[in-house]
Amino acid sequence: MTAETEAKERETLRLKRKMPELSALLREVAQREALDEEGLRKLRRAREIVTVTKLFCQLAVRKYRHSGSSVARFLGVTTSLVNRYVASGDFFELRRDT
Repeated sequence: MTAETEAKERETLRLKRKMPELSALLREVAQREALDEEGLRKLRRAREIVTVTKLFCQLAVRKYRHSGSSVARFLGVTTSLVNRYVASGDFFELRRDT
């Protein structure tokens, strides 16, 4: 019973936090990194694309609390891949315009 109450409380807190739509977050990451949004969704294997996709997954899951499975469905990949990207290290920083 306590676990159920805690789960409901976490869900309520999650809903109160401002959670951007995944499409808006992807658009922002792509623009900041000067990359093609569609290229990120297709997950080409270029190193830069993979790095930015990891950034997107980490922001979506760690910072904005989207589930790994919802991010995976959005990108059209497995939840396992998203979870590996999220666990692959610290947050990457968005490049700042100079």
